Amino acid sequence: MVLPISRILGTHGGYEEWRDEVVEIRKKSGVYKEGDNEILRRLGKELIENLTDYHFPVVTLQSRTPVEAVCMIFETLNRTGVKLSVFDLSVARLYASDIKLRDAWEEARSESTLFNEYWIDPYYLLQVVALRCTRKGMGECKRGTVLKLEAEDYHKYWKTSVEGFAEGLKILRENCGVLTPDWLPYATFLVPFAAIIADTKESHHGYEIAGWKDKLQRWFWASTFAQSYENAANSVSKNHYVEIKKWLEGGIKPQFLNEAQKALDTIDLQDITPRQRARYKGLMCVILRKGIKDFYKAETITPSKILSGEVNDHHIFPKAVFGKGEWGEIIDSIPNRTLIDERSNKIIRDKKPSDYIPILQQECQPKTLNEIFGQHLIPIGEGSPTWNDDLPLFLKYRTGILLKEAKELAGGSDI
Repeated sequence: MVLPISRILGTHGGYEEWRDEVVEIRKKSGVYKEGDNEILRRLGKELIENLTDYHFPVVTLQSRTPVEAVCMIFETLNRTGVKLSVFDLSVARLYASDIKLRDAWEEARSESTLFNEYWIDPYYLLQVVALRCTRKGMGECKRGTVLKLEAEDYHKYWKTSVEGFAEGLKILRENCGVLTPDWLPYATFLVPFAAIIADTKESHHGYEIAGWKDKLQRWFWASTFAQSYENAANSVSKNHYVEIKKWLEGGIKPQFLNEAQKALDTIDLQDITPRQRARYKGLMCVILRKGIKDFYKAETITPSKILSGEVNDHHIFPKAVFGKGEWGEIIDSIPNRTLIDERSNKIIRDKKPSDYIPILQQECQPKTLNEIFGQHLIPIGEGSPTWNDDLPLFLKYRTGILLKEAKELAGGSDI
């Protein structure tokens, strides 16, 4: 009673022929039951006929229809039919111009592993191209603008946009502590960031590269702490693209960069928990950029360690001990967090610092542990608030250090 799908639309009677064969075989083998034929007949009527009589909607085109028109019809139909991404639609649009966009994306991924490591959506690259495009009606990264991209835009901007995007990811990882995609405050920031790098990288040489990178990094930190990309990201991207480019070319510093300083002067770090995602991630990146090491093996925390789960975001003053009473609301705040290896977290999770630090020192030389804690901006040594289990003083100390570092990163030489 197993029906091969190939028999449903067979050329020799299809399902009806298969049904008769089955009835005959079952009768000869002695397993036929009264009613089997009716069951099979009803199955054919209720199910199989629905398949054989199904009418697929089609659009019939004349053989002389231009390929461009075929692609446009395909795009139009799929706007209201099967849900396709902007990248899928762009693949169809550009195919008419003999551009294999999907192959180009795979080539970009093979040239730089960072596209895979940071889970980059190819739509972002098309946004970069659209933002850089100077043709009338372009120069934005909105969906509608991306769908207007033509073959000439692809040929002019795609390759350098890929290079700019890869360079941008490299700068964020090596200089800004964004070791993995989970620690990127705003994915939308990548579009103008890559566009500007693609436009300006070749015009800076020698010692100018350092200043160029410094300004790009200041832009990243300022945008994060001012929460610039929290709303209307496409409009912000366009404005930042114009203003930052002018600044990199010798113009005045954009006014919006000062907003980060104002923001850092007013925010209370003890209110920033993992729920305030962008600022929380940015402040954690302030710590990660220092090349911190784990407590147990004294090994540098790397992207692979984070991605494997070997290292995670944990409390310094454990929540199990200090998470009740007046400190319950701020125990999760960024001044009490850092990335810790799993072995150390098991030691720390239910103990006061004065109890777990000696245990860690048995695993790691006291001098080395002091250096590691210093990288994590954790006060250490006898008399420190960490050793004395003084959570209020510890939060005050670490808040001050984190804010100082954040302001220096966002303000650069202006501080």
